[in-house]
Amino acid sequence: MTIVAGFRCIDGLVLCADSQESRGKFTKREIPKIAWSPSEPIIGPPTGNHRLLIAGAGFGPLIDKCVAVMSKAAIDGNGLHSTTLEKIEESISELISNLWEIYPSDACPQVELISDC
Repeated sequence: MTIVAGFRCIDGLVLCADSQESRGKFTKREIPKIAWSPSEPIIGPPTGNHRLLIAGAGFGPLIDKCVAVMSKAAIDGNGLHSTTLEKIEESISELISNLWEIYPSDACPQVELISDC
């Protein structure tokens, strides 16, 4: 079970997660569960330049896809905070809509994400 938590502070955000991934019943490995994108701040005001931070729990390959889609959307936001947030929301909605067409309703992979920029 993954533990992810985010705490908004007066001057930023504290985002934390465990680092153990389970594969099957007996295999475990250490992996980072917090992603940031891009390596340079690209998202502008309301409060300055930011990076996109994402922590996830659930089906690992879908989390990786969500991170990739959200990161691309953040870059496509052209540095404007409101535009970036809209693009991220649109990209995740499109990804989830496409997945729901592929999987039966009782077999959809599950993820939970915390993100901030």
